[in-house]
Amino acid sequence: MKVILIGFATSYKSSVAQLIGKKFGLPVIDTDLLIETQQGQTISQIFAQNGEEYFRNLEQQVVEQLIDVDNVVISCGGGTPLAPNFCKLAQSGIVVWLQVSATSAKYRMTKGTRPLFDSLSVEQLQQKIQRRAPIYQQYAQHVVSTDHRTSTQVANKVYNIICK
Repeated sequence: MKVILIGFATSYKSSVAQLIGKKFGLPVIDTDLLIETQQGQTISQIFAQNGEEYFRNLEQQVVEQLIDVDNVVISCGGGTPLAPNFCKLAQSGIVVWLQVSATSAKYRMTKGTRPLFDSLSVEQLQQKIQRRAPIYQQYAQHVVSTDHRTSTQVANKVYNIICK
């Protein structure tokens, strides 16, 4: 089994992946953490030193590495589904889109750093979310809203959907 979580920044992908991994007894791969480990830098440092295009190329490489990996839960960075070969990864597992509203995303962003989004208003975040939504929808087999839910509640919902 391969579970692939996609969605905009702050949609609980990383925390839900950890919880789902425990429920299914599967290892978890977070694409952002994998990039950080492979590069020896944080995502923020990669963006600052090399820019977004360089980071997207790294995401592409990670997607290629994960296509043939099985029995895993994958938490994708918010932009990972933009990678040209993401369709191959999506075909190899169960893809769940964790949706978040711009208002919830903005509130959650006060708790961390998101190089592309930290300084954006709710309206600007809404535009970004709307631009990515068709891409997320293209790959999602299931959609779960994270608004007004804890990561544990979202993980339980995802688990129940997958187990049906």
